[in-house]
Amino acid sequence: MLNRDARLFWVSFLLTLILTGWLALFLWVDTTSSRYENAAGVRALEIAPAGELRYSVALLGRQYTMSLEPFNAFEAWRQDHACLVTPRPLLLAQQGYGLLLRGWGSLDNWYKNYEYQQNVMKSQEGVPVEPDA
Repeated sequence: MLNRDARLFWVSFLLTLILTGWLALFLWVDTTSSRYENAAGVRALEIAPAGELRYSVALLGRQYTMSLEPFNAFEAWRQDHACLVTPRPLLLAQQGYGLLLRGWGSLDNWYKNYEYQQNVMKSQEGVPVEPDA
């Protein structure tokens, strides 16, 4: 027999799955049924950009404005104090990703320059070269 903690976990997990499935089904029915309506109805959930780092959210007929500026401010603070608040493996992964992007950009620039030089040399194959005398 399962112990009490395991039963509590599985019951919570199943309830979460049921509620998530119900919400997904509700939004799916709302989206598919709006195709067959004659008049333009109000959707149950609609998200539209309202500016930089701002979104207008309509949920069940009510309008909400959602701003991502607090998250942006928190991320700026986290980057300023990264060595104190970020775990070492995550910090190393972030730095490695930055180095990977920088290396990819350098390789891409080198390859574009190489292709350009090859195209120029190929276009000048039949052109006589004048001496610089």
